[in-house]
Amino acid sequence: MEAKLALAATGPTSKSPSKVFVTAAEREWDAQFQSLLEFKKKNGHCLVPKVCPDNRRLSYWVFRQRHYYTEREKGNTSPLRKEHEEKLIGAGFVFKVKGNKDYLKMLQSKGNERFELTWEKYFTELKEYKQKKGNCLVPKVYPEHPAFQGW
Repeated sequence: MEAKLALAATGPTSKSPSKVFVTAAEREWDAQFQSLLEFKKKNGHCLVPKVCPDNRRLSYWVFRQRHYYTEREKGNTSPLRKEHEEKLIGAGFVFKVKGNKDYLKMLQSKGNERFELTWEKYFTELKEYKQKKGNCLVPKVYPEHPAFQGW
């Protein structure tokens, strides 16, 4: 693994900084952990959905942390370090989402939100269709707007 040298002062009175090796993977983990904390600040929880349109890298990173945790629970080797697990738990991270009531509520609300947005969008389009055509009889085959046909 590629390691880059980072210098860190041992204290405010230190004249010579100590050498600390920080891997690219460690920097990436720290960056994604910060993204998780930002997500939590914005949403009030760490229940990042499988596909987070705002931050797909965070979604994938969260998926990997949960996978690594599960592997370690099964007795397999895992790159999830104990210190990382503790940081995640301290932030309110949930490793096991299957059956987690809060996670299920979040997924359901996201589904309802998408449904309501889609419904409102098509209802507006139906009103425009009526204004244009004089009726609400959208044909089953409507090449001008295939997603709208039959709605």
